[in-house]
Amino acid sequence: MSRVLFLGPLIGLALLAGCGGPGAKQIGTTGAKVKGRLLDNGQPVKVRPGEDVVVSFSPPNLADVTSTRGAASINPKDGTFAFFGGSSAAGLLSAGKYKVTISSIYGSDGVDRFAGTFAHDKTPLQADVGSEPEQTFVIDIGRKTVAKQ
Repeated sequence: MSRVLFLGPLIGLALLAGCGGPGAKQIGTTGAKVKGRLLDNGQPVKVRPGEDVVVSFSPPNLADVTSTRGAASINPKDGTFAFFGGSSAAGLLSAGKYKVTISSIYGSDGVDRFAGTFAHDKTPLQADVGSEPEQTFVIDIGRKTVAKQ
């Protein structure tokens, strides 16, 4: 349930961005398949039972509804994530600079163990998505780095 509450606003933004009238281009339908791994000082982030850790790429200006964005829960076994799925082109990211945010939802009160350290207005993490059709990023929250592989 908490995952739905967290992702609801992101889904709403994505839907609004795709509704621009005749000739409008739906965002996230062309670009790169972005995937990666979330680490903490070189090791996969440890996820507590019942916790949902989410990685997001968003434009530097959140009010920019024309830019693509992605959000995905990490795999608790190995810290991997992907912003695309199935045969749909939805979830593809256009080339450009993105702020990388990390959050967690844990327990019925939705406590974020990162305490906003990686919130959009505070995150030191940035990613530069290029024009390659598939791209992999390694995000290390302990070292506060994002590396493109």
